[in-house]
Amino acid sequence: MNDHTDPARILQLSTTPETYFRDGHFQRDLEAYTEIPTGYADLDRVRPLTPGLYCLGERTGTDATDFCSQMADQVAASGQPVLYFSLRDSTSGLYSRSATRGSCPEKDRFTVIHGDGPMTVEDITGTIDGFVGRSGTRPLVVIDCLPLVAPSPICGTDPETCAGHVARSLKATQIRNNLAMILVLPLEGHRLDPVSPVSPDSFEGHGGLEYLADVLWALQPSETPAKDALDAARHVELVCAKDRFYAPDYKVAFLYHADRCFFQPAPDPKDPKT
Repeated sequence: MNDHTDPARILQLSTTPETYFRDGHFQRDLEAYTEIPTGYADLDRVRPLTPGLYCLGERTGTDATDFCSQMADQVAASGQPVLYFSLRDSTSGLYSRSATRGSCPEKDRFTVIHGDGPMTVEDITGTIDGFVGRSGTRPLVVIDCLPLVAPSPICGTDPETCAGHVARSLKATQIRNNLAMILVLPLEGHRLDPVSPVSPDSFEGHGGLEYLADVLWALQPSETPAKDALDAARHVELVCAKDRFYAPDYKVAFLYHADRCFFQPAPDPKDPKT
């Protein structure tokens, strides 16, 4: 008998309405439900960060690392700690992006984790739990990017089993610590048509994250980029495919300057001041 079928274990993990309020769970969840400004003003107006699991899909013509590292700079500058797992860029590379934007990372609040070798989900969740325990804070957590999390030895070699273990472990850690956690992943199936609609099905193949995640976002070009305009600012949208807490019908427009690793609000054609 395992933990999933042991009646005593199930009873231990269960929460009734009485114990939820009496034992302080409600107060803890209420205190954790704080809005975290991303520093992207247009996004903050429609959907500030709150505790939950976010998946950010990266499509052709966008750079989710630039987007998330800029957000991390901005969040840290506002006083909120950030824990950034940089699995596809070095620490110096990530900080170089900040320097290219002309910003200086808040070293006391912006912590980059870049292991010397492969990092399993146990390495990541252990680091998160340790950070929360030592600091007494709830950082914004960014994992960039999800497919580079190393297979856990307890899962064997089956990719589907490993992906499910990673997804469930990260969701459990997010809930346990009441965090806002962003998982970056490429949307491989959309490379040939970068402006096709995004749906929850676009996130399949990552351990059921299309169901486990509270929010599904995607960065996508809002128009097909011209071949002779690769160095120009690109029109990019953050589109929502699912939001458990907000109406999922919003999108936010940006101008992405790849040469400066910088996202800025897109001008509003109805507002001549932008």
